Amino acid sequence: MTLDGNIYASGGKIGGWNITDSTLYGGNVVIDSAGNMRCTISNDLRWALTNDGLIRAKQGYIAGWHIDEESIWNDSGTTLNTNLNNGHY
Repeated sequence: MTLDGNIYASGGKIGGWNITDSTLYGGNVVIDSAGNMRCTISNDLRWALTNDGLIRAKQGYIAGWHIDEESIWNDSGTTLNTNLNNGHY
């Protein structure tokens, strides 16, 4: 099937993703019409990207640094801990 033009609908599904008038969601991921994305598992927010540029995650790995809720560390042993010296390393 080939379609040209616009398709308008207030709900439906495409490729396993559900569509409402303001969200696209599938599994644990939601993308809303304001430009926010989030993943929630068992009512626990795992990650989020907001339309103002904020990234939220419980843990991760960026440019060789591991991140969790309390520390940032690398494989060579350097650790930045939020509980030390009022957040300063």
